[in-house]
Amino acid sequence: MPSPVAAVPAAAPSHALARFESSLAFETDCWDVHHSLATGQADFVLLDVRGPEAFAAGHVPGAIHLPHGKIVESRLRDYPGNTLFVAYCAGPHCNGATRAAIRLASLGRPVKIMIGGVTGWLDEGFALTPPASAQAVIGTAPDTASSPLPAMLAAVELYFQALHECDLGKFDQVFHPAASLFDSLDGRVTAMPVAAYREVIAQRRPPAAAGQPREDALLALDLLSPQAAVAKVRLRIHEHVFVDHLQLMRQGERFVIVAKAWHEQT
Repeated sequence: MPSPVAAVPAAAPSHALARFESSLAFETDCWDVHHSLATGQADFVLLDVRGPEAFAAGHVPGAIHLPHGKIVESRLRDYPGNTLFVAYCAGPHCNGATRAAIRLASLGRPVKIMIGGVTGWLDEGFALTPPASAQAVIGTAPDTASSPLPAMLAAVELYFQALHECDLGKFDQVFHPAASLFDSLDGRVTAMPVAAYREVIAQRRPPAAAGQPREDALLALDLLSPQAAVAKVRLRIHEHVFVDHLQLMRQGERFVIVAKAWHEQT
C-alpha cells in the first residue's frame, strides 16, 4: 500500500516542468525581494496589504502600506501602467496577498506575491521596521477596541497626503495652529511657526502634480500615553528625502501634530 505521499501519483515530468516554471511568473520569495532591495535593484513596488495595526507593529523596510481591501485604481494612479507590484501579507496562513493580487490583476496591473509573507521574512533572518513587536513599537499592544493606534495612523496618513498633494485643507486638519517645526544645522537650532511652514507648502509644486509617486513610510511609533505619541516617518519630496519626528496629541477624536523635528537625508 503506497504512503500518503505517493498515494496520488506525481505528474508527468513535462507537466511538472510547465507547472513549476509558470509559478515563477506569479510569485517571488523573501530572499529575492531582500536582495533586490539591499542592492538597489528594486524594479517593483512592494505592498504590505495587511491592516494598519499589523503594519505599524512591523513591516518589510521599503514597503508601502495599502490594505488589500483598499486597492482601487485611484490609489494607483501615480504609478505607470507597467509597474510591477509585489504583495505580501502575514504569511502562509493568510490569503491577504492573494486577495491583493486578484484586485491588482483585475485592474490590469502586473503583480506577484512574495511567498512566506512576514513569517517567511523573519524565518530568513531579515529584520522588520519597526521591530516585529507591537509592545516595543507603540508601548502597549493594540489589542482593544479603544486603542488610539488607528487614529494615530490616520494622522500620519493625512500628513503624508498633505505634503504629497500640497493640500492646505489637509495640512490644516493635521497640524495644530500653534505647532512649530525644528531643525538643527551646525549646532544651531532653528524654529519655524506652522503658519510660515504653511506658506512654504502653498508655494511648493505638489509632488503629485509632478507625477512623483508617493514614497513614504512610518518607521516607528512610540506611544507616550493614549493621548500622545511620537511618529518617526520618512518621505520623499521631489529629489529630497526627509526623516521627521512628529509629536502627535489627541484633539477630540483625532490626533494632530503639535511639533515636528525634521532632517534632510539627501
